[in-house]
Amino acid sequence: MKATTTPRRPDFIIVGAPKCGTTALCQYLRDHPQIFIPKIKEPHFFSDDMPGHRTVNTEEEYLKFFRTATDRHIAAGEGSVLSIYSSVALQNIKAFKPDIKIIFMLRNPADLVYSFYAQLLYTLEEDALAFEQAWALQEERMQGRSLPPRLIDTTLVNYRNIGMLGEHAERVLQVFGREKVLFLLQDDLHRDSRAVYENTLSFLGVPSDGRTDFPRVNQSHANRSLLLANFIRRAAKLQAAARRALDSELLDGDLVTRLNPLNYLRRMNLRVERRPPMNPDTRKMLQKTFADDIQKLSKLLDIPLDHWLD
Repeated sequence: MKATTTPRRPDFIIVGAPKCGTTALCQYLRDHPQIFIPKIKEPHFFSDDMPGHRTVNTEEEYLKFFRTATDRHIAAGEGSVLSIYSSVALQNIKAFKPDIKIIFMLRNPADLVYSFYAQLLYTLEEDALAFEQAWALQEERMQGRSLPPRLIDTTLVNYRNIGMLGEHAERVLQVFGREKVLFLLQDDLHRDSRAVYENTLSFLGVPSDGRTDFPRVNQSHANRSLLLANFIRRAAKLQAAARRALDSELLDGDLVTRLNPLNYLRRMNLRVERRPPMNPDTRKMLQKTFADDIQKLSKLLDIPLDHWLD
Protein backbone atom coordinates (compact mmCIF):
# COMPACT_ATOMS: atom_id res chain seq x y z
CA MET A 1 0.00 0.00 0.00
CA LYS A 2 1.16 3.51 -0.76
CA ALA A 3 0.95 6.44 1.59
CA THR A 4 -1.79 8.90 0.76
CA THR A 5 -0.78 11.57 -1.76
CA THR A 6 -2.74 14.34 -0.06
CA PRO A 7 -2.15 15.20 3.59
CA ARG A 8 -4.16 12.84 5.78
CA ARG A 9 -6.10 14.48 8.54
CA PRO A 10 -6.84 12.53 11.70
CA ASP A 11 -10.29 11.03 12.00
CA PHE A 12 -10.20 10.93 15.79
CA ILE A 13 -8.33 12.40 18.74
CA ILE A 14 -8.13 11.12 22.31
CA VAL A 15 -8.44 14.44 24.16
CA GLY A 16 -8.30 13.20 27.77
CA ALA A 17 -7.90 12.43 30.49
CA PRO A 18 -4.40 11.54 31.68
CA LYS A 19 -3.80 8.43 33.83
CA CYS A 20 -7.09 6.93 32.67
CA GLY A 21 -5.83 4.15 30.39
CA THR A 22 -5.20 6.32 27.34
CA THR A 23 -1.71 4.91 26.74
CA ALA A 24 -3.07 1.36 26.73
CA LEU A 25 -5.95 2.24 24.40
CA CYS A 26 -3.57 4.00 21.99
CA GLN A 27 -1.34 0.94 21.92
CA TYR A 28 -4.24 -1.44 21.30
CA LEU A 29 -5.58 0.75 18.47
CA ARG A 30 -2.12 1.22 16.95
CA ASP A 31 -1.78 -2.55 16.66
CA HIS A 32 -4.94 -2.78 14.55
CA PRO A 33 -3.94 -3.16 10.86
CA GLN A 34 -6.60 -0.69 9.70
CA ILE A 35 -5.89 2.08 12.21
CA PHE A 36 -2.98 4.51 11.96
CA ILE A 37 -1.58 6.26 15.04
CA PRO A 38 1.81 7.99 14.66
CA LYS A 39 4.77 7.03 16.80
CA ILE A 40 5.04 10.60 18.09
CA LYS A 41 3.08 10.65 21.34
CA GLU A 42 0.84 13.53 22.43
CA PRO A 43 1.68 16.28 19.91
CA HIS A 44 -0.84 18.70 21.50
CA PHE A 45 -0.74 20.78 18.34
CA PHE A 46 -4.13 22.36 19.00
CA SER A 47 -3.24 23.60 22.49
CA ASP A 48 -1.91 27.04 21.53
CA ASP A 49 -2.07 28.16 25.14
CA MET A 50 0.12 25.28 26.36
CA PRO A 51 3.33 25.81 24.33
CA GLY A 52 5.45 23.64 26.59
CA HIS A 53 3.49 20.58 25.47
CA ARG A 54 3.35 21.25 21.72
CA THR A 55 5.79 19.21 19.64
CA VAL A 56 5.00 21.17 16.45
CA ASN A 57 3.74 24.67 15.77
CA THR A 58 2.34 24.57 12.21
CA GLU A 59 -0.37 22.56 10.50
CA GLU A 60 2.13 21.43 7.89
CA GLU A 61 4.36 19.95 10.59
CA TYR A 62 1.41 18.33 12.33
CA LEU A 63 0.12 16.64 9.17
CA LYS A 64 3.54 15.13 8.57
CA PHE A 65 2.85 12.84 11.51
CA PHE A 66 0.25 11.13 9.30
CA ARG A 67 2.24 11.03 6.06
CA THR A 68 2.93 7.30 6.32
CA ALA A 69 -0.76 6.43 6.65
CA THR A 70 -1.94 4.37 3.69
CA ASP A 71 -5.25 3.78 1.97
CA ARG A 72 -5.67 0.57 3.98
CA HIS A 73 -6.09 2.63 7.15
CA ILE A 74 -9.79 3.22 7.68
CA ALA A 75 -9.13 5.53 10.63
CA ALA A 76 -6.16 7.67 11.66
CA GLY A 77 -5.83 9.43 14.98
CA GLU A 78 -3.68 10.51 17.86
CA GLY A 79 -3.83 11.05 21.59
CA SER A 80 -3.18 14.47 23.14
CA VAL A 81 -4.70 13.86 26.55
CA LEU A 82 -4.10 17.29 28.04
CA SER A 83 -6.32 18.91 25.41
CA ILE A 84 -9.25 19.11 27.83
CA TYR A 85 -7.25 21.47 30.04
CA SER A 86 -6.55 23.91 27.22
CA SER A 87 -8.90 26.86 26.81
CA VAL A 88 -8.58 26.76 23.00
CA ALA A 89 -7.76 23.18 21.91
CA LEU A 90 -11.32 21.90 21.56
CA GLN A 91 -12.39 24.84 19.40
CA ASN A 92 -9.20 24.53 17.33
CA ILE A 93 -9.83 20.83 16.73
CA LYS A 94 -13.42 21.54 15.68
CA ALA A 95 -12.27 24.24 13.23
CA PHE A 96 -9.56 21.93 11.88
CA LYS A 97 -12.03 19.11 11.09
CA PRO A 98 -15.69 19.65 12.01
CA ASP A 99 -16.66 15.96 11.72
CA ILE A 100 -13.75 14.61 13.76
CA LYS A 101 -14.50 12.00 16.42
CA ILE A 102 -13.46 12.50 20.03
CA ILE A 103 -12.53 9.91 22.66
CA PHE A 104 -12.54 10.92 26.31
CA MET A 105 -11.40 8.43 28.95
CA LEU A 106 -12.51 8.83 32.54
CA ARG A 107 -11.58 7.63 36.00
CA ASN A 108 -12.48 8.24 39.61
CA PRO A 109 -11.01 11.76 40.02
CA ALA A 110 -9.55 10.98 43.44
CA ASP A 111 -7.46 8.19 41.94
CA LEU A 112 -6.73 10.24 38.85
CA VAL A 113 -5.15 13.20 40.65
CA TYR A 114 -3.19 10.92 43.00
CA SER A 115 -1.81 8.98 40.03
CA PHE A 116 -1.13 12.17 38.08
CA TYR A 117 0.84 13.57 41.00
CA ALA A 118 3.00 10.42 40.98
CA GLN A 119 3.54 10.82 37.23
CA LEU A 120 4.76 14.40 37.72
CA LEU A 121 7.18 13.17 40.37
CA TYR A 122 8.53 10.69 37.81
CA THR A 123 8.91 13.36 35.10
CA LEU A 124 10.56 15.73 37.63
CA GLU A 125 7.78 18.32 37.26
CA GLU A 126 6.69 17.97 40.89
CA ASP A 127 8.96 18.47 43.90
CA ALA A 128 6.49 18.11 46.78
CA LEU A 129 7.32 14.74 48.32
CA ALA A 130 3.78 14.12 49.58
CA PHE A 131 0.53 14.47 47.67
CA GLU A 132 -1.07 16.33 50.56
CA GLN A 133 1.68 18.94 50.37
CA ALA A 134 1.22 19.35 46.62
CA TRP A 135 -2.55 19.73 47.08
CA ALA A 136 -2.07 22.39 49.76
CA LEU A 137 0.27 24.36 47.47
CA GLN A 138 -2.23 24.71 44.61
CA GLU A 139 -3.47 28.24 45.33
CA GLU A 140 0.04 29.53 45.94
CA ARG A 141 1.31 27.92 42.75
CA MET A 142 -1.51 29.39 40.68
CA GLN A 143 -0.12 32.76 41.77
CA GLY A 144 3.32 31.80 40.46
CA ARG A 145 4.96 30.91 43.77
CA SER A 146 6.53 27.67 45.04
CA LEU A 147 6.56 26.20 41.54
CA PRO A 148 8.72 23.13 40.84
CA PRO A 149 11.79 24.35 38.89
CA ARG A 150 11.31 21.88 36.01
CA LEU A 151 7.56 22.36 35.66
CA ILE A 152 6.51 22.95 32.04
CA ASP A 153 3.04 24.35 32.70
CA THR A 154 1.30 25.51 35.89
CA THR A 155 -1.88 23.84 34.60
CA LEU A 156 -0.39 20.51 35.60
CA VAL A 157 -0.16 21.25 39.32
CA ASN A 158 -3.72 22.57 39.54
CA TYR A 159 -4.86 19.15 40.72
CA ARG A 160 -8.42 20.22 41.45
CA ASN A 161 -8.89 21.29 37.83
CA ILE A 162 -7.22 18.10 36.61
CA GLY A 163 -9.90 16.07 38.37
CA MET A 164 -12.98 18.11 37.37
CA LEU A 165 -14.00 15.65 34.67
CA GLY A 166 -17.66 16.65 34.75
CA GLU A 167 -16.82 20.24 33.85
CA HIS A 168 -14.45 19.16 31.08
CA ALA A 169 -16.91 16.59 29.71
CA GLU A 170 -19.58 19.29 29.55
CA ARG A 171 -17.26 21.50 27.48
CA VAL A 172 -16.43 18.63 25.13
CA LEU A 173 -20.12 17.94 24.53
CA GLN A 174 -20.87 21.61 23.94
CA VAL A 175 -18.23 21.78 21.21
CA PHE A 176 -18.63 18.43 19.44
CA GLY A 177 -22.11 17.10 20.28
CA ARG A 178 -23.01 13.74 21.76
CA GLU A 179 -22.80 11.70 18.55
CA LYS A 180 -19.15 12.60 17.93
CA VAL A 181 -17.89 11.81 21.45
CA LEU A 182 -17.14 8.43 23.00
CA PHE A 183 -16.71 8.34 26.77
CA LEU A 184 -14.83 5.36 28.20
CA LEU A 185 -14.29 4.42 31.84
CA GLN A 186 -10.96 3.05 33.00
CA ASP A 187 -12.95 0.79 35.34
CA ASP A 188 -14.49 -0.89 32.26
CA LEU A 189 -11.14 -1.10 30.47
CA HIS A 190 -9.70 -3.02 33.42
CA ARG A 191 -12.76 -5.22 33.88
CA ASP A 192 -13.40 -6.09 30.21
CA SER A 193 -10.73 -4.73 27.90
CA ARG A 194 -12.07 -6.55 24.87
CA ALA A 195 -15.57 -5.06 25.21
CA VAL A 196 -14.16 -1.52 25.49
CA TYR A 197 -11.85 -2.17 22.53
CA GLU A 198 -14.69 -3.48 20.35
CA ASN A 199 -16.90 -0.55 21.37
CA THR A 200 -14.14 1.84 20.32
CA LEU A 201 -13.71 0.11 16.94
CA SER A 202 -17.46 0.36 16.35
CA PHE A 203 -17.40 4.07 17.18
CA LEU A 204 -14.53 4.58 14.70
CA GLY A 205 -16.23 2.53 11.99
CA VAL A 206 -13.42 -0.03 11.89
CA PRO A 207 -14.08 -3.80 11.69
CA SER A 208 -12.90 -6.06 14.49
CA ASP A 209 -9.53 -7.75 14.13
CA GLY A 210 -10.51 -10.44 16.62
CA ARG A 211 -8.01 -9.33 19.23
CA THR A 212 -8.23 -11.15 22.56
CA ASP A 213 -4.92 -10.26 24.27
CA PHE A 214 -4.80 -6.96 26.13
CA PRO A 215 -1.60 -6.72 28.18
CA ARG A 216 -1.28 -4.13 30.90
CA VAL A 217 0.44 -0.95 29.74
CA ASN A 218 2.09 1.93 31.62
CA GLN A 219 2.29 0.49 35.13
CA SER A 220 3.22 2.65 38.11
CA HIS A 221 6.91 3.43 38.04
CA ALA A 222 9.65 5.63 39.47
CA ASN A 223 13.21 6.67 38.66
CA ARG A 224 16.14 4.70 40.02
CA SER A 225 18.37 7.77 39.65
CA LEU A 226 17.14 11.37 39.61
CA LEU A 227 20.48 12.47 38.15
CA LEU A 228 20.07 10.14 35.18
CA ALA A 229 16.41 11.11 34.81
CA ASN A 230 17.39 14.78 34.59
CA PHE A 231 20.01 13.98 31.93
CA ILE A 232 17.47 11.99 29.89
CA ARG A 233 14.98 14.85 30.13
CA ARG A 234 17.46 17.40 28.75
CA ALA A 235 18.73 15.03 26.05
CA ALA A 236 15.17 14.24 24.92
CA LYS A 237 14.48 17.92 24.29
CA LEU A 238 17.60 18.20 22.14
CA GLN A 239 16.71 15.01 20.31
CA ALA A 240 13.18 16.25 19.57
CA ALA A 241 14.55 19.52 18.16
CA ALA A 242 17.01 17.60 15.95
CA ARG A 243 14.24 15.31 14.77
CA ARG A 244 12.11 18.26 13.68
CA ALA A 245 15.08 19.91 11.94
CA LEU A 246 16.01 16.77 9.98
CA ASP A 247 12.36 16.09 9.12
CA SER A 248 13.16 12.63 7.79
CA GLU A 249 10.70 9.75 7.37
CA LEU A 250 13.59 7.45 8.29
CA LEU A 251 13.27 8.71 11.85
CA ASP A 252 9.70 7.42 12.12
CA GLY A 253 10.50 3.73 11.82
CA ASP A 254 10.10 1.06 14.49
CA LEU A 255 13.78 0.08 14.24
CA VAL A 256 14.96 3.61 14.96
CA THR A 257 12.56 3.81 17.89
CA ARG A 258 13.87 0.56 19.35
CA LEU A 259 17.50 1.58 18.88
CA ASN A 260 17.05 5.02 20.41
CA PRO A 261 19.69 5.19 23.19
CA LEU A 262 17.43 7.36 25.33
CA ASN A 263 14.82 4.60 25.35
CA TYR A 264 17.48 2.20 26.60
CA LEU A 265 18.45 4.64 29.35
CA ARG A 266 14.80 5.14 30.33
CA ARG A 267 14.30 1.39 30.66
CA MET A 268 17.49 1.05 32.67
CA ASN A 269 16.44 3.88 34.99
CA LEU A 270 12.83 2.75 35.37
CA ARG A 271 11.66 0.95 38.47
CA VAL A 272 8.16 -0.54 38.40
CA GLU A 273 6.62 -0.20 41.82
CA ARG A 274 3.23 -0.25 43.47
CA ARG A 275 2.09 3.24 44.39
CA PRO A 276 1.65 3.72 48.16
CA PRO A 277 -2.04 3.62 49.11
CA MET A 278 -3.76 6.93 49.54
CA ASN A 279 -4.31 8.17 53.06
CA PRO A 280 -7.99 7.46 53.93
CA ASP A 281 -8.49 11.02 55.18
CA THR A 282 -7.06 12.35 51.93
CA ARG A 283 -9.45 10.19 49.94
CA LYS A 284 -12.41 11.50 51.94
CA MET A 285 -11.26 15.07 51.29
CA LEU A 286 -10.98 14.41 47.55
CA GLN A 287 -14.36 12.68 47.43
CA LYS A 288 -15.94 15.70 49.08
CA THR A 289 -14.11 18.07 46.71
CA PHE A 290 -15.26 16.24 43.58
CA ALA A 291 -18.70 15.05 44.75
CA ASP A 292 -20.78 17.65 42.88
CA ASP A 293 -18.69 17.30 39.74
CA ILE A 294 -19.06 13.51 39.82
CA GLN A 295 -22.83 13.93 40.01
CA LYS A 296 -22.67 16.28 37.03
CA LEU A 297 -20.67 13.72 35.06
CA SER A 298 -23.11 10.97 36.04
CA LYS A 299 -26.04 12.99 34.67
CA LEU A 300 -24.17 13.92 31.49
CA LEU A 301 -23.34 10.31 30.71
CA ASP A 302 -26.50 8.85 32.24
CA ILE A 303 -24.53 6.24 34.16
CA PRO A 304 -24.29 5.66 37.94
CA LEU A 305 -21.01 6.78 39.49
CA ASP A 306 -21.94 6.57 43.15
CA HIS A 307 -19.22 3.95 43.69
CA TRP A 308 -16.65 6.71 43.13
CA LEU A 309 -17.93 8.29 46.34
CA ASP A 310 -17.88 5.15 48.48
